[in-house]
Amino acid sequence: MAVEGELSLLGTTRPLRLEADRFSCGEISLFGIRRKVCGGDFHATVTRSAFGMTRFLPEVGDNVTLQISVEARPSDSVAP
Repeated sequence: MAVEGELSLLGTTRPLRLEADRFSCGEISLFGIRRKVCGGDFHATVTRSAFGMTRFLPEVGDNVTLQISVEARPSDSVAP
């Protein structure tokens, strides 16, 4: 599973594909309130020079790995 979108850094926008390492949906109970939630861990590799970040190349690597964790719920997911 993957999510595609765009990443903007320093005024430059490029396509970005986040690959899912883990993704699931379920119901949780927190302080007696039940909610539907989805969460996941995603990763992508970005080339710094594609966004104009060339300082210290090649001494500093050009590829950076982004690791993003997300948890979300619909605003009306509170169950009675």
